[in-house]
Amino acid sequence: MIETYVMLKPKSQWRPGMTEKAIWDRINAVATLPGVTPASPLQPIEGRVVMLQSGIKAPMAIRIYGDDLDELAKAALDVANHLKQIAEVDPATVNPDIVLGKPYVEFEVDRKTAARFGMSTMMVNQIVEAALGGMNVTYTVEGRERYPIQIRYQRDVREQIDNLKRLPVVTQTGEVVPLEMLAKMDKTWGPGQMNSEDARLVAHVSFSPSGVTGDLETVAAVEESLRAAQRGKNPKLDLPEGYVIQAVGSFQNQIEANQRLMFIVPLVMLTNLFIIYLQFRKLPIALAVFTGIPVAFGGGMI
Repeated sequence: MIETYVMLKPKSQWRPGMTEKAIWDRINAVATLPGVTPASPLQPIEGRVVMLQSGIKAPMAIRIYGDDLDELAKAALDVANHLKQIAEVDPATVNPDIVLGKPYVEFEVDRKTAARFGMSTMMVNQIVEAALGGMNVTYTVEGRERYPIQIRYQRDVREQIDNLKRLPVVTQTGEVVPLEMLAKMDKTWGPGQMNSEDARLVAHVSFSPSGVTGDLETVAAVEESLRAAQRGKNPKLDLPEGYVIQAVGSFQNQIEANQRLMFIVPLVMLTNLFIIYLQFRKLPIALAVFTGIPVAFGGGMI
């Protein structure tokens, strides 16, 4: 993840008609690069709080639960394409997770050939690990500080991927053979990282509201649109069986607060009425006094 802080000049120095949203739109138009997912325009502290609350660095997102990385990557792209068509969503901010987008170099050990040279699978794997990733062989002690000493091939050798299979390997029999005789090398694509929630793989499609409605209204419209797209015999959004989508983001705190207030506010009002009744022991007088509470509340809001 890469963070970029943009320090804005005082508004008095801005061109006429320039707004913060216009600045962010121009930044997105210029800074959008292949393989780079732009984030939402969050303040530094706001970004930390949002990430701690929802696990994503965006005000809101659609979380997709699945069991297969290939299907999860396809589902994330399908959901992203659908979100771009919703009026309440800013299409420029729709960014799906790149689930499968990292190159891998895999080595499959030829056990029979390795055994002829007195090499086990673990020995061959250790040679590949030490040559490419590096291996700690000892430590250097400098006072109270300790630093690992790592050995591996030089950078110019490691960066020539196609020549890795021809690297010389000294076997247990003393013979020097190329690595391709002991292991088969393949280049493939895999996940850059694997995220999980509730013991299932997840992918996120982050987005920002277009400003037409509020956050809660935007989330409700997105959820309804996604549900409608999955209905029917020929659904527009066809997710694999067992895959679940859920809206997540900082708005969840507001929803939880509203749900708690639905029980707390009536309970507090009834408690006040009961206390007033205990004072006067007459319900009409208690109700007359109690009617002053909503009036006082309205006056305080004004």
